[in-house]
Amino acid sequence: MLLALAVAVTRPLAGQQRKWEVAIGGVAMPSGRAIDFEGRRHLATGTGVGAEFLAGRGRISLWGRAVATDFAASADTATMAVATIGDIDVRGRLRVGYFSFEGGLVRRVVTGQFAAQTWQGLRFGGRLHLRAGEGAFYLEGAVGYSPTLSSSGADATGKGMDFESALRFAPPRAPLWFSLGYRVERRDLPGLTGTQFERISGIVAAGGLSLHGGSRPRQ
Repeated sequence: MLLALAVAVTRPLAGQQRKWEVAIGGVAMPSGRAIDFEGRRHLATGTGVGAEFLAGRGRISLWGRAVATDFAASADTATMAVATIGDIDVRGRLRVGYFSFEGGLVRRVVTGQFAAQTWQGLRFGGRLHLRAGEGAFYLEGAVGYSPTLSSSGADATGKGMDFESALRFAPPRAPLWFSLGYRVERRDLPGLTGTQFERISGIVAAGGLSLHGGSRPRQ
């Protein structure tokens, strides 16, 4: 029974050792931001734009995304959640069957109403990717954890978690890919009056070009 399970899990790896892929595309992320400041919940919304890339061969790949978002409030609302945020997320992946182990670096630059601050740290997580039937659709889900987020402007460190799911479309006879999903992340960061809670969530729409060698990888 254990042998049959091992064969079922590793079967997607058959013939993948010679496959390679390079993909690049654009990203749009309509998002909402919530932070706790001085006992109040502050809200703002914005649309992030950026780019992402993927380069891989066989079971090993490198993925990255860079997004800039201007979070704003309505004209009649004062909120501390207003900020311009730049995010960089780079991950190495090791694929085993339908699952990938991830490890990488996250970096966030927050330019608020009074100052700018940069947070960065390591991110560890995993990713599940399943083919939806026999067509060109794929289901993806990823979860990650950043145990230590540090900043040059803060003595204490924070931590963060993120989750993202998506439906991906990659036609086998065209060098194109599209995806639509949802992302939510939470960070607990040191503030003036203790730990400051931050939550950013929203839709992730992306698409671009993909070049590959060998039979098409099951992304």
